[in-house]
Amino acid sequence: LEALLQLKRKGVEVHFMLAGGTFQVDYAQQLRKFCTNYELTGQVDFLPQLDRGQLARFFQLNHVCVFPSLHPEAFGIVAAEAMASGLALVSTGVGGASEVFENGISGLHYPAGNSTALAERLERLAYDPALLLRLQQAGEQRVRRHFSVDTSVNQLEALVKI
Repeated sequence: LEALLQLKRKGVEVHFMLAGGTFQVDYAQQLRKFCTNYELTGQVDFLPQLDRGQLARFFQLNHVCVFPSLHPEAFGIVAAEAMASGLALVSTGVGGASEVFENGISGLHYPAGNSTALAERLERLAYDPALLLRLQQAGEQRVRRHFSVDTSVNQLEALVKI
């Protein structure tokens, strides 16, 4: 939301959609309050936890997925699903998420917690449709090539045969 505010102040028109269950009520309230205080409510949709069908539609409605993890995760499944659905990825790459994309090729990296860097990446995508398209296509190809069920099974079988 801080990145959205920076973009708004620069006159960059974007719309954010935040989806997921509320695991900390106070945190969700702070996000909404931030939007109200900075007159961002018209640029942000807060969506609940989505089922598989809703998630597929959510991906279809968007161009970019921001994966802003601050803490390491084993694997960034949301990032991989978004890329497989044709969204350009902008991510901190913290933990296993770093393996999902290649910076500048199949996604864009920014330092965790750095809203200015995130805003810069998003502004770049907003004004460079060719880059957006390249990242979308390369990201989709990368996920399908490296993270498909068949690829995972083959990798596991190779490990077991050792």
